[in-house]
Amino acid sequence: MKTNQQKLNLEFMSRKKENSGGTIIKYLNFLNRVQIDLKENDISNLYVLTYKYKVTNRWTTWLKENNVVYVNEFGLYKWNDKIPVSIKLVDSFKKYNTRHNIKHTPSAFTEEFKNKIEGKKVIKVEPKLIRENHRNTNTQEIGLIRKFLKWIY
Repeated sequence: MKTNQQKLNLEFMSRKKENSGGTIIKYLNFLNRVQIDLKENDISNLYVLTYKYKVTNRWTTWLKENNVVYVNEFGLYKWNDKIPVSIKLVDSFKKYNTRHNIKHTPSAFTEEFKNKIEGKKVIKVEPKLIRENHRNTNTQEIGLIRKFLKWIY
C-alpha cells in the first residue's frame, strides 16, 4: 500500500466514531487477507473466504460487481491489481449494504414504523365497560350452614 493511501486511511479512521471504526478495521483486514489469499492460492469459491474471516456474504457479490475480483481463464478468482485496498472500498461497500437493507426490508422503513419509533402517532384507547353479573334479588339465598341447621331441626 502506498504511503499516501496509508495517511488517508489513518486520517479517515480518526474522524470516524468508535463504533464504526471497529467494522472498518475488520473490513480492511479482511480485504488485505483476501488480496493475499487470491494472489498466493488457487481459489474457485469466494464464499469460503467470507466464512473463514467471518464477514457477510454480500462481500462476494460486491467484489464481483465492482470488478475488484475477476475470474481468470482457469475459473479461479484473482484480485484486480489496479485496485488497491483502501477505505474507499470499505465505504462504498457500506453504502451498497445500506441500499440493500433498505430495498429488502421495506417494512422497517415505512412511515408507520417511523411514527411508532418517534411517537408521533397518537393511539386512542377506549376504556372497556365492566359489567357486573346481576343477581336475581327476588329470591332469598340461604347459606350452607343455615341449610344444614334447617335439615337437622
